[in-house]
Amino acid sequence: MKYFVVSDVHSFYDAMMNALNKQGFDPENKEHTLIVCGDLFDRGDDTVKVFEFVRSLAEQDRLIYIYGNHEQLLFECIYDV
Repeated sequence: MKYFVVSDVHSFYDAMMNALNKQGFDPENKEHTLIVCGDLFDRGDDTVKVFEFVRSLAEQDRLIYIYGNHEQLLFECIYDV
């Protein structure tokens, strides 16, 4: 298993994918797992692309997701916490 780590993506899909590609991440390689250390969403224009990408990895059990303060804010908005 090989792990790749990103944080503070803020919905910038192209920047995330460029960084992952530069480090050799292969979305088709079952041995590659992505670790997200918070702030995946908010600010950028590609929220849906980012969501669909990480969801596809999660469905394959290839995602470890640690929530950040931007996820906490989203939860508070949705659930009125």
